[in-house]
Amino acid sequence: MMSLIPFVKYTHCGNNFVMVDELSKFRIPEPEKPFFACRASDVNFGIGSDGLLVIQPFNSNILQEINNTYGYWEVLPSAPTNCQYIFRLFESNRKEALSCGNGLLCISDYLHQRYKIDNACVMTELPLTQPNFISIGFQREEQLAWCNLGHPRRVPDKIVPHSGIEYYKEQIDIVYGLKIGFRSHDLHSFTEDTPLMLSCYLCFTGEPHLVIFPDECMSAELAGTIFASVEANQREKRRNFGTWLVNHVGAYINKHYSGRFPFGVNVNFARVLSAPENIIQYRCFERGINRETLACGTGAIAVSHVAKTLRLAVGNDKITIIPYLCNYYEPDTKIFITIKDDGIQLNGKPNPLFAGKFIYKTA
Repeated sequence: MMSLIPFVKYTHCGNNFVMVDELSKFRIPEPEKPFFACRASDVNFGIGSDGLLVIQPFNSNILQEINNTYGYWEVLPSAPTNCQYIFRLFESNRKEALSCGNGLLCISDYLHQRYKIDNACVMTELPLTQPNFISIGFQREEQLAWCNLGHPRRVPDKIVPHSGIEYYKEQIDIVYGLKIGFRSHDLHSFTEDTPLMLSCYLCFTGEPHLVIFPDECMSAELAGTIFASVEANQREKRRNFGTWLVNHVGAYINKHYSGRFPFGVNVNFARVLSAPENIIQYRCFERGINRETLACGTGAIAVSHVAKTLRLAVGNDKITIIPYLCNYYEPDTKIFITIKDDGIQLNGKPNPLFAGKFIYKTA
C-alpha cells in the first residue's frame, strides 16, 4: 500500500530533520513511524536527515495508541493542564530517542511559523517511565526559537545504573577510570600516552551525556588535536586525527562499557576558550547515530551545566557554545545557552529548507 506523507525539512546547526505535523487529521500509524524514519532519513533512497520529528496533539487517545504499540508505561502519564503537544524523534536505527534540543528548536520555529504559537508546553522523553514536560517558544523581537529543558538531572537508573558511579553535586556524577584501548601505533605521532585513562562527568539533559575536558585528562598534544584550528594554515592531518580520536573514544565507551551504559551514552569533549565571556568549544559523539554529530543541543546544555558547576564558566548566566565540527563548515555558527531559575534554555535560529510529500510504501 502506498501512502503520501507531507513533510517539512528543517535544519539547525547542521542537524537536519524530516518533520511530520500530526496536529491536523493526518497521521502516520504508530507501528509505521520507526520504518518511515529509517526510509526518510536515508540519503540515497529517502529525503536524507538525522531523524524524523513528529509533533502530535496531547490527548489520552494518542497516549493509549503509543502505549499499545511500544509498551512504554504501566499507567498512562499525567500532564500539566497546559500541556498541548507531544514531541517525538525517531532515528535512522528505528529507535525512538528520548529528546533532542535542536529538534525542539525546529518544532518551536515551526509552531510559530505555521500556527503563530509563541509559547507551549510539550511532552518529551516518552520512552522513560516518567516522561518530561518542558516549555518551548519563539521570541518575536529577536527572531529566536527557544526551549527550556528544565534543570539537568542524574541519569535515570533505567538508562545508566548508578552502582560504582560517584555522585558529585548539582545532579552530576563522576565516572573514574574509563580505560580507552588503542593499537600500538595509533597515537605514536602525537603522544606516548597509551592507553588513555579518562575521568568524565555524567548528567542527564533529556539525553545521557558524558562530558570530558581533554585539557584535564589528556596530554597537551592529544587535547590539541581534538580542538585543532580549522584555519587554512592548520595541518589537515592534525584535524583528521582529532575527528578519528573523538569517534574512537565515543565508540569505544559505548562498545566496551555497555555494562555501565546499557542503553548507550553521548560523549562530549569540551574546552573553555574564554572564561569571562563564557565561550566553550565542544564536540559530541551521539549514541543514536554512533558517530560525531555536527552539533547537539542537549550536549551543549550538558557541557554548559558541568562547566558552570565546576566554575570553569563564571559570572553571568549566558554561555556561548561553539560546535567544533559544525564550525568547520559554517564558521560563525553558535549555540546560545541561558541559565534560568526554572532550568536551562537553549536558543537558536532553525531554518526550514523545503516542504514536500514523500511517497512511502507501508508494510
